[in-house]
Amino acid sequence: MTVTRRSVLLALVQAGGLALAFGRRMALAPGLSPPADPILARLRSLLSEPLGARHIGQINLRQAPAEGEPMPLASLILSSMELTGEDALRLERPALARRFSAGVRADFAAGRTVVLDGWILSRTEARVCALWT
Repeated sequence: MTVTRRSVLLALVQAGGLALAFGRRMALAPGLSPPADPILARLRSLLSEPLGARHIGQINLRQAPAEGEPMPLASLILSSMELTGEDALRLERPALARRFSAGVRADFAAGRTVVLDGWILSRTEARVCALWT
C-alpha cells in the first residue's frame, strides 16, 4: 500500500472519529482554548489534532478570508453535513462523526475541494480546521 498525504490525513480524521466514538476528551494544546459556543465545540471535536488543524485553518482563512467568522462558518459546515445546530448537539458523537465523513465524501464527489499547503481537502474539512484559528 502506498502512503500518500491523503491517506495520512484520512487516518488522522478516522482516528479522531474513533476518539469521538469512545467518548475521549481531547486535551487542548497550549494557546488553544475551548470555544464558548457548544456547537463550535462539537464541530471542532471532529478533528483530533488541534495544532495541525489550526495550521491548516490559518492557511484556509488566508485563501477564504470571508469565512473568518466562527458562527457563519459553523452554519456552512452544518449545511454541508445536512444538519442544524440542534442536530449537532443532539447527535451522539459517533453519529456526528459519520455525518462529517459523509459530508467530506460528498465534497470530493462534487469536486468541492481546496489545496492547502499541498494537501487536498474537502471544503468541509478545511472549514472545520478554520474553526481552530
